[in-house]
Amino acid sequence: MHKASGLSWFVFILCHFYKPMFFIGIDVSKAKLDCSLLLDVASSKRRTKTVANSKAGIADLLAWCTKQHAANHELHAILEGTGVYHEQAALALTDAGVTVSIVNPAQVKDFGRSLGIRTKTDGVDSLILARYGALLSPKPWHPPSQGTCSASPASTPRSYCPGFTTRTQSPGKSRCDRHASIDSSIPLGLHRLSKRTASQTSTRH
Repeated sequence: MHKASGLSWFVFILCHFYKPMFFIGIDVSKAKLDCSLLLDVASSKRRTKTVANSKAGIADLLAWCTKQHAANHELHAILEGTGVYHEQAALALTDAGVTVSIVNPAQVKDFGRSLGIRTKTDGVDSLILARYGALLSPKPWHPPSQGTCSASPASTPRSYCPGFTTRTQSPGKSRCDRHASIDSSIPLGLHRLSKRTASQTSTRH
């Protein structure tokens, strides 16, 4: 009796504190979101859904996930950093209590190759993203604070995705840091140019 009671408490605590996580891969485009809700990692069993890339589409997606017995707090959504198109979806999902990870497309592509997947369709891409999340557990993404320096819409989402760098940007410096360093160097450059011009003028005379 005592053993059975102890086992019952163990099962209760396990079910109460251990929340199963459902990974959903979301392939983002301008108009729509192709989604794969992974139900079984080993067999890649999944459910698929396509919704509009809008707040209404996200609400539709979350209602559908609930019908699949995956509550918002049990969802971990995996999206690629795709310019400005993923931003609205990421923010709406985060606001709804969903864990969101924004991953580097190049890393996802390599992951897909490691699985032996060569076919590229929106449905396959969303499945790869879901399996990437389930097997690698990428870090959660958090929206930038209001105090974060704003950047142009085309470049802002790159700061959401770890591993992104550009040819003109060093990994350790933000856009704000680069602009500040450029601004601070302008007066010094003008001063040096003025001295050089004065020196050349005096030499000629």
